[in-house]
Amino acid sequence: MDIDLWLVQWLCPNRHALAASPYDKHRTTPEAHEAALLAEAARNGLEARCALCGSRELHFEHGKLPFGDWASAMAALLETERLNIETRRAIDERKQSSSWMKTDEYVIWSIEHQAWWPASRMGYVLTLALAGRFSREDAAAIVEHANYPPGTFHECMIPLEAFGEYFQVPRTRITPAMIRAVRRDVALGASHECSDWIEHGVCLICDQTI
Repeated sequence: MDIDLWLVQWLCPNRHALAASPYDKHRTTPEAHEAALLAEAARNGLEARCALCGSRELHFEHGKLPFGDWASAMAALLETERLNIETRRAIDERKQSSSWMKTDEYVIWSIEHQAWWPASRMGYVLTLALAGRFSREDAAAIVEHANYPPGTFHECMIPLEAFGEYFQVPRTRITPAMIRAVRRDVALGASHECSDWIEHGVCLICDQTI
């Protein structure tokens, strides 16, 4: 049987999602699924207020998913959900830390490709350390353009402050696995700053002597 997969998101004006749920338009209507999402939120005690910005001005937004089967759609959505949970946990932890980083920069996660946008806006990178850092305006424009036609969901923007000092790549946190991952991304066309990866005068990524 053919399926027509869509995603409904419960959003605040800043596009923070309180909840989201996929559905098949061949089996239900957008209005019925909105009602079901609200009922599930009430059962789980979810307050109708954005926990990130405090807004109570919420609305629903529907978009067609770029998948033709439930297995692919759920795999991508569960990975995005995991990322969102980690982001929220990081925000909560860093708000209690002296290292909390105030910034209005964003990174962009591709739901469709399960990877990050690089600063070049060309291709994708698998490691967060190589993700591009965009202003709120630029990130919103990129996501709006990528999620075309209106109502489709391919990319989403995440505030950089959620990751705090991760982007500074402290020396104690550089591991062989991280180096291998970054080298792989660079081989696929991503850029990197040698100064972030110097050890004994040599870049750990491209082996260039500094």
